[in-house]
Amino acid sequence: MTQEVYDFLMMPRRIRQQIWLAEEERRALRLSMLPSAIRYDKDKVQNCPEDPMILYIERLESVECKIKKLQSDYLVAHDNVMDQVRALDEKEGKAVMLKFIIGKSMHDTASEMHYSESQVRRYLENAGSKIKILL
Repeated sequence: MTQEVYDFLMMPRRIRQQIWLAEEERRALRLSMLPSAIRYDKDKVQNCPEDPMILYIERLESVECKIKKLQSDYLVAHDNVMDQVRALDEKEGKAVMLKFIIGKSMHDTASEMHYSESQVRRYLENAGSKIKILL
């Protein structure tokens, strides 16, 4: 399987990982926005001039936009891969789905398909050759 085909098949998983990282950053920002202390001896809450809340909010909005863009990119990449998988025969398509879309190891893919790992590798190589032609 060529690097071009491998990168094409791995794109949805890579984008999904980027979404997960961005969601983790969003959670961390939301937690950091919680006030560390509130003074109840004042009539109203006062912010100090160095209050980073505005910076947190701007960063949070930026991360939210990034997540939406990544989710859109994921759907496009997933659809592109699925279009290629549908063009393959059943066994090759199943091997690609298990290995690249679901993310199973070669051993788990072979076990689920009830074939040897070498046979699954042959299916993946054949699938890679066909996908390269279609790309």
